[in-house]
Amino acid sequence: KERMSFSEDQLQKDINLIRNILKTNGFYFADIKSSFVKNDDLNSVQIKLEIERGDKAKIKKIVFIGDKKIKDKKLLEVIASEEHKFWKFVSNKVFLNQSIIDLDMRLLENYYKNLGYYKAKINNSFAEFDEKGFFKLVFNIDAGDQYFFNDLKLNLPDDYDMADFKKLNKIFIDLKNEKFSIDDLNSILKEIDKIASERLYDFIDAKVDEKIVQGNKLDFVFNIE
Repeated sequence: KERMSFSEDQLQKDINLIRNILKTNGFYFADIKSSFVKNDDLNSVQIKLEIERGDKAKIKKIVFIGDKKIKDKKLLEVIASEEHKFWKFVSNKVFLNQSIIDLDMRLLENYYKNLGYYKAKINNSFAEFDEKGFFKLVFNIDAGDQYFFNDLKLNLPDDYDMADFKKLNKIFIDLKNEKFSIDDLNSILKEIDKIASERLYDFIDAKVDEKIVQGNKLDFVFNIE
């Protein structure tokens, strides 16, 4: 910033920040040069940054490795990033972008968890560069085993009427032995919130306790406060 103390360490941090911003937007080949002119009379420096962004890094291939259990073709439909194909309209999704890759990892994890893979993890992602200027984007997946809903229970405060929440009992019965799904959990929480609003229960808060039983089944307790 103007009028702040000059530090070469701070200048290098700024250059690194700019380089990271450029990488986040797909400019992996950017070149940043810095120079400064010192004014002894004013005891100041004038900083100059020259930035050559270069071409954006394109994704040539997207690969899924590890214990993925699902075909690559389906996983490609889940994520936002896309492979660059010369016959396709070029969108921003074919450029290597860290924020989109982070989104891809969240999308993949949620996708697996909605298919019953309760412990699914996207261990990491990385990009491999080839000599032709393209990247291969790799996602390392650990799907684990499928889990199923077992017993679901609702705990209410003493001054709440269980009859107001009877709709949840049917939901709990219908979900038993079904594949675990994070969307189903969220639907239960939304239903609790909906009932609370309709019945004028103020300041309701639902906390979920979960427990693995019988190897691959899950008990859930919804504690209402």
